[in-house]
Amino acid sequence: MVEDKDPNLLPKWMMKRYLILRKELGFKQASFDDIYKVLHSFFKDNEKVVRIFLSELRKAGWVLVDFDPKDNRKRLYQFKKSEEMFDKVIEDVYAKKVATRK
Repeated sequence: MVEDKDPNLLPKWMMKRYLILRKELGFKQASFDDIYKVLHSFFKDNEKVVRIFLSELRKAGWVLVDFDPKDNRKRLYQFKKSEEMFDKVIEDVYAKKVATRK
């Protein structure tokens, strides 16, 4: 049986990075440079991998992105609390299972 992929669940490689960033940066807004420094020091990620990671994290709803008020060309990232995201995943999975039982 093949399960349909839930867009709110993160692949293992992304979850590891999210958890490290959350531990290192907390929930405050962080620049790309801040995030890159952390991921490069822990995983030796290059800029391309960090950009892909942040893009996929945004698509999955795990990070909020805003413009830097000092420089509109740059973005600031704020990670959502994993508890909030896990609650959403649980609700989505539950709703799908209830819908298929009928």
